[in-house]
Amino acid sequence: MSSAAQASSLAKPGNVDVEVVEKTLTLTRRWYSKSVLFMALCSLPPLIFVVIATMPIVQGEEYNWMSLAIPLPFLLVGLLLAYGALAGFLNSTTLWLDDEQLDVTHGPIPWWIKPVSIESERIKRFLVTQTESKKKHPKYVICAQVSDEEVLSVMNGLPDLETAYFIKEKIQEFLDDSRPKSQE
Repeated sequence: MSSAAQASSLAKPGNVDVEVVEKTLTLTRRWYSKSVLFMALCSLPPLIFVVIATMPIVQGEEYNWMSLAIPLPFLLVGLLLAYGALAGFLNSTTLWLDDEQLDVTHGPIPWWIKPVSIESERIKRFLVTQTESKKKHPKYVICAQVSDEEVLSVMNGLPDLETAYFIKEKIQEFLDDSRPKSQE
């Protein structure tokens, strides 16, 4: 089965948008999933505890350093969970591909995944790999093979194989179509 036929046989995931405008592929994957809602709900108890624990201080009662130190770990956990949930609700990964460049960015909330930029002519093909995970549900990564020895990660943390293959096939198909055909 050809790459184009395989890509068209894969169903488009609901959180992925594909657009081709003037020889540029724009593929956007939204981060939202049910786990983001769970993360948001899990951020509430530690934050509520911090509010209750620090209420006497706000009301002007006497306090010592322990009354500030005890809520601090709860505040940090609550804020990290809330930040992760906010990023999950708002963020998306956007891939732009044209005949010169492949760029991948994440936002609008800053995240620790670095943007990717690769010259299109260096890309030989795209691969899907599975990350090593001790969890029940593995994650998938789309990589660009740029030489026999070098493979670069393009898009991480994909939740299922179907989404990973759909994205991989769309960008591979676009890259193949944008390259000049050899004369036989």
